[in-house]
Amino acid sequence: MNIKEYFKDEIQNKRIILLGRKSQIEISHFLNISDLLIMESLTEGFPTSMVEAIGCGKNVVTTNVSGAKYMVVNGKNGYIVKARDPQVFAKKSSMD
Repeated sequence: MNIKEYFKDEIQNKRIILLGRKSQIEISHFLNISDLLIMESLTEGFPTSMVEAIGCGKNVVTTNVSGAKYMVVNGKNGYIVKARDPQVFAKKSSMD
């Protein structure tokens, strides 16, 4: 099953929009109009998207992937949460 099949209902109801490959300028635009970055990776070589989001001043909700503990200060610029726990991701994504 590919990502389009997995999210078929959400795509049809426009809750998810798959944008495809974007240029660096387009990525910075999307980051700057976003509220936060949610990164639920289980493993990550180097979290480039996290670096880019933090560079744009965005909060990050992430698992403890490579480098996260050096970039995310819990409660200040985001949260590091337990993997595979959607309730915690949802709660911390509100950034209360």
